[in-house]
Amino acid sequence: MSPVPAATTFPFAIPKPPPGKQGVISPQTTVYRGVTKRMEMIRPDQCTVDLEVQRPHDEFRVKELVKKWNDVAAGVCYVSRRSDGTTVILDGQTRFGALQALGQGGVSRETIVYRGLTKPQEAEIFRILNNTKKPDALCLFNIACVEEDPHALAIRAMVRKYGYRTERSHKNSLIAIKAVESAYDRDKASAEAALKFIRDTWGTAKNAVNGTIYAGMALMIFRYGPGAIDFAQFKDRILKAGNAEPTALIGRSKTNAEIRSCKLPDAFAEILVGIYNKGPGQKKLPPWITGS
Repeated sequence: MSPVPAATTFPFAIPKPPPGKQGVISPQTTVYRGVTKRMEMIRPDQCTVDLEVQRPHDEFRVKELVKKWNDVAAGVCYVSRRSDGTTVILDGQTRFGALQALGQGGVSRETIVYRGLTKPQEAEIFRILNNTKKPDALCLFNIACVEEDPHALAIRAMVRKYGYRTERSHKNSLIAIKAVESAYDRDKASAEAALKFIRDTWGTAKNAVNGTIYAGMALMIFRYGPGAIDFAQFKDRILKAGNAEPTALIGRSKTNAEIRSCKLPDAFAEILVGIYNKGPGQKKLPPWITGS
């Protein structure tokens, strides 16, 4: 995914509240064309989370924070008050969750409240503020889509074209977004061909779009070129080969990687070439040489 500038819609740095102002409600200030902010007293149990502009809830992090909760060090959270009256958390989901677990969800807390934000602007503020514990690749990718980053939107369109989604909770969720981004940036045609072949061969089978499988498949197609591969026969040979289900192939790749001292995608690509070249009636591909 292409780097997103520090501020794609705001010509200003997201400010932190001044020190020494605990308990003070600040006057409302305009920060950018119709966008205002001020310090308000907000109850955690009156806030909600929009997963398009937030990472998924992490119960483990909440429990860990509860164990070591320090009210003084908790800091100020950031929210967006939308036009429909909902208050969406931009930064502080774990802290608000810990407060509710501690029985303080109904106790008002000093919070920076933005008004007038668009959803892409909410996503941007989330990304800027979350620079201590970095969200994972899939979360950052989805945030980039909400920010309307052209590169991320193009990849998402390709993923959805073949029936997959990038949302974790979706039935056909494609978690290995870093592998897809890497393959797409190397060569769009082979990246798309790999996704189509995986869909046509395994559909929604468990681990079908595992990072190792996708990266290895894309690597193989990129090296030889989509035109050199008979995908119909390739699919038939994979489905007829022993231990050719996605989970089994991942296991075989790990063994091969240890033997070859190479990366998993490279090891998987070598296995794929072996399956492809097995049997008569098909032009063989040149042998796979790991790392070449």
